[in-house]
Amino acid sequence: MAISKEHQIYITDCFAQYDGVTTKRMFGGLGIFKEGVMFALLLSDGQFRMKADEECVADFIAEGSQEWIYQRGDGKEIHMGYWSISEDVLEDSHELHEWSDKAFDAAKRADAKKPKLKRKWIGAQ
Repeated sequence: MAISKEHQIYITDCFAQYDGVTTKRMFGGLGIFKEGVMFALLLSDGQFRMKADEECVADFIAEGSQEWIYQRGDGKEIHMGYWSISEDVLEDSHELHEWSDKAFDAAKRADAKKPKLKRKWIGAQ
């Protein structure tokens, strides 16, 4: 199931005011990128998620966010590191900016842990 064109436009519009943020259709959903790293995504089922790590996950949990856990065909659960965000955040540009900063910082930290040749973050090169 792919997201609707209208939902894609809505999410793209939410981030249009932020410099350097781009979107890319992927796996029936939409990835949200800044400086080469994906910090948020819209899943194919319409759920919106933002990147979190050990430095900011407590903030997501305090907001009632749920982690995206992918279950493989063999039953193994994979913790994806992306957490749900309230629809209210998307509708409030100030809150969206705050959460986006947290998610982008988490995405940069995750990228920095990768081998140098696999890093995406432009600032890490």
